[in-house]
This record gives sequence, C-alpha cells and structure tokens, in this order.
Amino acid sequence: MQWRVESSQDGWRVLPSDFSGCTKIFLDVGCASTQPVGLWIFLRAKFLRLWGQRLHEIEHAYNAKGWRVKLYNVAVGVQPGSIVFYKNDPKGLNSDWGFSAFALANFVPGANKTLTVPVVDFPLFLQDLDRHAPPGQRLMKLDIEGSEYQLLPAMIGKQLLCARVLNTVTMEWHNRKNKRGEQRMNVTADVRGMFEEVEYTVMKGRSCKDGPATNIKLFDVEDYLSDGQPLP
Repeated sequence: MQWRVESSQDGWRVLPSDFSGCTKIFLDVGCASTQPVGLWIFLRAKFLRLWGQRLHEIEHAYNAKGWRVKLYNVAVGVQPGSIVFYKNDPKGLNSDWGFSAFALANFVPGANKTLTVPVVDFPLFLQDLDRHAPPGQRLMKLDIEGSEYQLLPAMIGKQLLCARVLNTVTMEWHNRKNKRGEQRMNVTADVRGMFEEVEYTVMKGRSCKDGPATNIKLFDVEDYLSDGQPLP
C-alpha cells in the first residue's frame, strides 16, 4: 500500500483512502526505537536521526507481513510549525530518554543541546481518522515528554478524547519529581497548576461532553531498551 500525507496550510493531512477497512488501529505517539507495531507511528523527536536504519527495517518488515505501518519523524502538537526539544543529558549517556518538551532541572544552557523538529497538527489528524475510518477498536499510546499538557486540552476542546473516537489511551504524565523529591520540570507555579488541572480533568473522565470519555490507563515501560526481539 502506498502511504501518503498531503501538506497544506492547515497542516499535514492523511488521505481518506489510507483508512479504508481499518477497524483495528493502534497509534504509537512518541514511540521508541525498536518494536513499534500499529497503523500510524509518530516518533519522538530524535529517533530517526539515531535509529533511522532500524526504524526503516521495522516499517518494511511489518508491511511485508500485511500490517499497515507508517513511521513519521515529526512531533505532535496543536498546530503546524515546529517545537524545541531539550536534551537534558549533559554527559550524553541517555540519548533515548534524555529529551523533553521542557527544560528539566538538570538542563544547563550551553552544555545541553536543543533540537528543533517539525510539528503535525494532531487534533486535525484525529478528526480525519474519525471521519474516514470505519467503526472498530482504537488504541493510542501517548508518551510525548511533557507535550501532553498542551495537546490534551486541545483534544478535549474538540471532543476527541471520547470513547467514540479513541477507546483507550495508555500514557505517562511528566510533571513529576525526581528521586531526590525535586520537581523535574523547570516551570512556574502557575504553569504547574495548569498541568495539574489537565491531569485532574483527564483522570476523572471529564474530557467528553457528548458520551463516555476515553479510557485512560497510566503506563510507563522502557522495555524497548533490551527487548532483543527479532523482526517478524
């Protein structure tokens, strides 16, 4: 199958034909570097640069088995443009998990790197999916290094965090403390309060006005670091 994305003034748009017959959809939003399985895969900002060959091998292997798998080296956001990711790893030891949408407490300007990556309008993508895909099961994994606090309110505002659009979302919140009890994200008290309000709304199932809310499950694993599984 030929996968296509159209670029327009309001962002990247998938074609309706890309969803033909898709009754079981898995969206891995913020996927890792080894074993993504599903329909649409949005990579963490730097993985194509670090793991480009491996990712292309995965894509081709699953497509050869009849899966519709597509990897996109873009960040998700609420409008097209770009976003700066912070590499909070001055020693360069943890390239797989050292990036964040916010400068963390250990970010040192001049010593740590930043990376600017393109952004796809993800609410618009979900609207396309909901409009053109047939009814079925839709599961999304969301691990986007702090960007969830911007993305989820936009999804709620457009009534996309509803069970009729997404049955289940597994996710990780990133407004957390480190092992020393210090706040990891370097933000103001007002911004942190906004983060907590987003978490409360989502976790209490108050994200959908016209029906059941999407089922939210907290899920954080890093098995991709050592899974060692061969490609199918």
